Amino acid sequence: MKPIRKLGKIFTRACVAILLIAMAAPIHAATDWEIDQAIQDGLAWLATTQNPNGSFGSGYPLADTATAVLAFENEGHFPGGGTAYSGVVEAGLDYIFTRCYKGGIGPQTYGNPDSNGNGLGMYFSYNRYMYETGIVMQAIVASSTPDREVTTGGCAATPPQAPVTYRDVMVEVVDWLSWAQNELGSGRGGWDYSPNSWRGDNSVAQWPVLGLIAAEQWGIIAPAFVKSELNIWIDYIQNDLNGGSGYTHPNGIVNMSKTGGLLVEMYYVGDDKDTERAQDAINYLNSRWNVGYYSWYGNKGHPYAMFSVFKGLELMQVPVIPSAPANADTPAGDWWGDYADYLVLNQHAAGYWPGYYYWGPA
Repeated sequence: MKPIRKLGKIFTRACVAILLIAMAAPIHAATDWEIDQAIQDGLAWLATTQNPNGSFGSGYPLADTATAVLAFENEGHFPGGGTAYSGVVEAGLDYIFTRCYKGGIGPQTYGNPDSNGNGLGMYFSYNRYMYETGIVMQAIVASSTPDREVTTGGCAATPPQAPVTYRDVMVEVVDWLSWAQNELGSGRGGWDYSPNSWRGDNSVAQWPVLGLIAAEQWGIIAPAFVKSELNIWIDYIQNDLNGGSGYTHPNGIVNMSKTGGLLVEMYYVGDDKDTERAQDAINYLNSRWNVGYYSWYGNKGHPYAMFSVFKGLELMQVPVIPSAPANADTPAGDWWGDYADYLVLNQHAAGYWPGYYYWGPA
């Protein structure tokens, strides 16, 4: 029986300080029941790790908390929903907003990012704000509560101001990310660790884009120049020889994780799986699908790579990666089934996945 597409729920606590697994899996195909059980076991374990202030993790608590909250939301646990984990989500979101900040913005070379003309944007930061803001945006939108009032942190209203809602914050965050996009240099159209950098970083860039994709679900659309400028970055950072994505230069540290992110960026600007440059990126992923996990490279067992590749292939609706191996009743080419098998078979009995290299347990 081919498992239904719930794999994203297993992946959602990923990025910067999280992970999915690092052990070779035996030949086997995950069933619907096994996938559902892995999700429930994972959420049960995750709930026990929440800190008293609502956060998760320690080294990168904002990223950890946003992705943990997203995992619960993807399984139907929303703030105010009265489910077993609604309180976990509420506390997590309240913590997230304690890391919300305001910053001045203004017209840029290629357009004006300030949609409401107030001269301000908002962002989220613990210590890697360009990564963190995009991750947080996904958790906020996935709460399905655009009218919920922000009651914690520096972006909440101060009486007698009118209440600030989740949607209000998202408008300002989209403005801020549009302003922060690089304007000059080799990084034009991308994002870096700091706003308006000369350097672009395609490890960073997929996260603002994922946040902007999420914001569109609430009808919050970035100015048109953001996509046209991102097109420039996509064409620059894609390696002309193998179709993969470089890091800050098209020939530097080309790997699975950034190429998955490249597909996310291509999707956002309007490419589909049949667009030539998208096909080049997909072919790169296929050529390295079964590379063993190690440091910044690899695929299965590498949490960042698996998350990025999953998002890119799923958004682009890529049905087959020919190099994905056959496992029991999972046919060759079924990349989704291959990922599902790997995750289900490598979950610790307690419900978590152990750490690997730069990424801690999830």
